[in-house]
Amino acid sequence: MSPHTQVPLLRALKTVFAGISLGIVTPARVGEYGGRLLLSDPDYKTEVISATLLGSIAQNLCNVMGGLIFSYFFLKMILVLLTLRILRLL
Repeated sequence: MSPHTQVPLLRALKTVFAGISLGIVTPARVGEYGGRLLLSDPDYKTEVISATLLGSIAQNLCNVMGGLIFSYFFLKMILVLLTLRILRLL
């Protein structure tokens, strides 16, 4: 939705929950788009789809970045532990 469109909180919550509900029962959360389109204004279909897509991309990007950061520290810790173990054996 454009930044100038006022959506009541209850209607926005219903739209999001409809998307989540349909997204749970469909493979790869495809139903999320349809669920949000069901309750949103028909004039803003393109905006609703693009906002949902942008939200999914942002969530996946955060998951990947967090996974990479924690993987770095985890692998660094494993390397230190293996190095200490090897040094004890020598």
